[in-house]
Amino acid sequence: MRRSPERFGIDGPASQPIVGLVVDRIDWHAREVASALAARSFGSAPIRLHLCGFATQSASGLSIDGFGKSLPDAVIVRSMSGGTFEAVTLPLGILHALRERGIMVWNDARAIERCVDESMTSFLLSRAGIATPPTWAVESYDQARAIVQDETKDAALVFLSHCSDHRDVGSG
Repeated sequence: MRRSPERFGIDGPASQPIVGLVVDRIDWHAREVASALAARSFGSAPIRLHLCGFATQSASGLSIDGFGKSLPDAVIVRSMSGGTFEAVTLPLGILHALRERGIMVWNDARAIERCVDESMTSFLLSRAGIATPPTWAVESYDQARAIVQDETKDAALVFLSHCSDHRDVGSG
């Protein structure tokens, strides 16, 4: 008995598989994805992750925006809000939990976590044998300075800092 308050204007049989589309707002892209799903005999319903939560007393352990006591048959993550570590932990946890419940999640939490962290992305690309520029990611000024001094002996170095300590690390 799955029903969503908004189904992107798509009507279909109650037995039709429903794909939850994670969106911050229903824009033209969300409507296009919903239309493409409808053309393939899938219903769709928006999911706003900030309205989801864990509900351990429910059968699924989750409360998914627009799905009542049910879960979507699959989920596509179109967009999700950023923010502080704490602001993204719960939404990513929801996506992890959906996967744990056997729900297919496209752009799942693990993929999101790996792609938003540039150092992890570089690490994974390098480990997979995909050509990447030499990359270092460190936290401390002293580590950064040592790398710059060592690496600029024979060649130029592009240095990007995400550190709160923005002292000049120099070029050796």
